[in-house]
Amino acid sequence: MKFYFLLPALFISNLLAQVNDSSETNLNNKPALLFSINDLHLSGINGGAGMKWLVDENKRFIMTADFSFDNDETEATKSTSGSEETNYSFGITAGINTYFNFLDDICPYFGYSAGFKYANDKSKVNPAQYYTQAYKEERTNTSKIVSLQISFGAEYFITENISLSGQYNFGGNYSFGTQTYETNYLKTEVDLKKWNIGLSSGELILAIFF
Repeated sequence: MKFYFLLPALFISNLLAQVNDSSETNLNNKPALLFSINDLHLSGINGGAGMKWLVDENKRFIMTADFSFDNDETEATKSTSGSEETNYSFGITAGINTYFNFLDDICPYFGYSAGFKYANDKSKVNPAQYYTQAYKEERTNTSKIVSLQISFGAEYFITENISLSGQYNFGGNYSFGTQTYETNYLKTEVDLKKWNIGLSSGELILAIFF
């Protein structure tokens, strides 16, 4: 079983051995516009847009504006209550990717990045229809999030000036903010502080070089 744990290390070592200067790689040296999607479904979207450009041989500087929106609602019935959740966030991420020469149209890469974003998560209860009095129960979290992550991926050149990348991100973040809970009868507010380690996500990135 120990042999399988060596496979990723051997693969990465093989890629590192193939790093050449930019004159020998198949990188497009032009700057590029980026459009990324982390998650797409009927009730929301998580993605971003930005740019990347060559800074040193096989390295590119990446900067994106990130955004997400999600809304999920369960309607109340005559006898049961429903709920509604609305989440959104926006921020910025910057980092460096290192690319390797592999095949004519494919460039594996790894990178590291840091980001900052603002997030708002709101949930409320929709009272059952038989409940005739005005009813309120809402919970709102507002957070500022600082994140660090490493990325592994591969860029495939569809044409000379258009590429599609698949990327896996792994890292963590620190969030701080407030949580507000409000009903007809009371309102409370508490501070929130939290470390999140071991976060992971997949990402598709379209690049248009110009």
